[in-house]
Amino acid sequence: MINNRREYAEATEELRLAVDWYEDQEPGLGDKILHAAELAVEAIIEFPQAWPILSGWGDRTPVIRSHGLTAFHYRVVYYVEGDTLNIIAYAHTNREPEYWRHRLDA
Repeated sequence: MINNRREYAEATEELRLAVDWYEDQEPGLGDKILHAAELAVEAIIEFPQAWPILSGWGDRTPVIRSHGLTAFHYRVVYYVEGDTLNIIAYAHTNREPEYWRHRLDA
């Protein structure tokens, strides 16, 4: 059971920038991506093992998974450690794969 949530600072900033960008494109769209992110995180908290392990991460620690945002080209990249959900990135699906990898080394 997940009782705690930790977001990497870079992930928080990514989501803020995405909200700002979408809001600039169309008023109200920023709120929609923020809501989609919140729904994805809620689903992860309820069923943390439900989403697939990222390719190549099955034998690594921590095990990294991701869950897509409905109607947006973003994924919540995360791992669970004990009772804590760790959000590494709100990654745009067209970015370089695993650009966030260095965050795990910090």
